[in-house]
Amino acid sequence: GAGRYIYWGVNQTTGSLLYNVNVADQNDQMAVPIGSRPLEIEFDLQTNQTYGLMSSTTTVNALASVDLSTGTMTPIGSLPTVDVVSVGSSAIDSNNGRYFFIGGTISGGLRLITVDVATGNILHDPVVQTTGIDNFHFMQYDVVSDKLYALWSDIENTGGSSFPQYDVDLFLVEVDPVTGSFTP
Repeated sequence: GAGRYIYWGVNQTTGSLLYNVNVADQNDQMAVPIGSRPLEIEFDLQTNQTYGLMSSTTTVNALASVDLSTGTMTPIGSLPTVDVVSVGSSAIDSNNGRYFFIGGTISGGLRLITVDVATGNILHDPVVQTTGIDNFHFMQYDVVSDKLYALWSDIENTGGSSFPQYDVDLFLVEVDPVTGSFTP
């Protein structure tokens, strides 16, 4: 929860583990076995609940609540339209019970998907405005302003196809979760 760093990893001896580390005292940590890989873990400060995307080797199955003491993931709702997730692209809106992430299908492009954490229903899933390899990263929800923010990477190949060189500009943008549009 608050003041803790939560992530999953693989230990060659015990398999997949859910780690829960106190950021003030790194000796205070716990690792529990976890069956499914929780992608894009987010902690809701108002409900003291941890959420993640439940996945298999080929697809993202559901938004799930994650029990930090046991590693048990409980599906809240299925996500039948999600095959891929952009790493580092989730946020939680504690004010309104919404979980955001960038995901989609392999052939259908990326979407900004908003899921109701109480029901697991997809509320919005607009196509993300991308050109080439531009993308949102590191989304955060500001509970005071009630706004979703992200870093937008504007990536251009300045070297051509023979010797690609990339020029990357990062912008802090406000993201509209209903339309997927953004403003710097």
